[in-house]
Amino acid sequence: MQGNELGRPTPDMIKPGLVKPGMMQMLRPHNMALAAQSAITWFKPPFHFEPANVNPNGAPSLGRMGPLEVRLAQDKRDVKRAQRLRYKVFYKNGTAIADATTMLARRDKDAFDKICDHLLVIDHAAKPTLSGRQPVVGTYRLLRHDMATRHGGFYTQNEFDLDAMLNAHRGLRFLELGRSCVLERYRTKRTVELLWQGIWSYVKQNRFDVMIGCASFDGTDPDRLALPLSFLHHHARAPEPWRARAHDSRYVEMNRMPMET
Repeated sequence: MQGNELGRPTPDMIKPGLVKPGMMQMLRPHNMALAAQSAITWFKPPFHFEPANVNPNGAPSLGRMGPLEVRLAQDKRDVKRAQRLRYKVFYKNGTAIADATTMLARRDKDAFDKICDHLLVIDHAAKPTLSGRQPVVGTYRLLRHDMATRHGGFYTQNEFDLDAMLNAHRGLRFLELGRSCVLERYRTKRTVELLWQGIWSYVKQNRFDVMIGCASFDGTDPDRLALPLSFLHHHARAPEPWRARAHDSRYVEMNRMPMET
C-alpha cells in the first residue's frame, strides 16, 4: 500500500497523500490559494460549538509577536471570522469555485467547523472591522482525536482510508490540521511562525503525539503536476506503518516520472 498515492481530482484540487507523522508538509500552490471542499452531507456534528480548554488560567492567547496575536476562537462569532477569511483567500483571491450557498454567505464553511478548534492570528494594530473587533489575518483548523472519534472521523478520512494506520497506533493521540490560510499582505515569516507557535502550544497542552492532514496542489490535471507528484512519490513517502491509500473513487497514480528525471 503506497502512502503518497493521490486521490482522484475534485473539480478544483488534487490532494497528495498523508504527510509524515509528527509534521505537516505545507505544500501550497504558488498563489497560496487552497481549493475548499464542499460540506460533507453525511456528517452530522452537534449544532453547538465546542472550543477546547487548553489554557487552565482561562487566558485565550497562545502567543504574540508585536501587534500580531495567535489564539483560539472563543465563540461562534470568532469561527465566522475565520470562515470569512477563508472565503476571501480561497474564493475571492484564489481559484476555488463557490456554489450559490457559499457565495451568498460569503464564508467558507463545512460541517466539521462545528467540532473543530480554530486558531486565529489577529492584528491589534489594524483598523477594527465593522463589528468592532480586530481583523483575523490568518487561521488554521484543528480537529482533536477525541472529537473525531465522537463525531464520525477526521476530515482526511473522506479522502484516504486511515483505518489501518489508526488501528496500528491506538495508543497515540492524533491532531488533524487543515483549512490554513493567511491574508496576502500578511504572508511573512513572522505570521507563519506565529501560527506554528500557536499549534505547538496547543499540541503540548493537549499532549498530542501525531499531526496529520491533507495538502493541495492547484489544478485538476495530474499530468501537469507530474514532476512534483513524482518527487513526492520517490522522495517523501512515509514509512510503511504510516501509509494510507486514497479511496478508490479518488485514487490517481503519483508515480508519473522516473526517479532520474
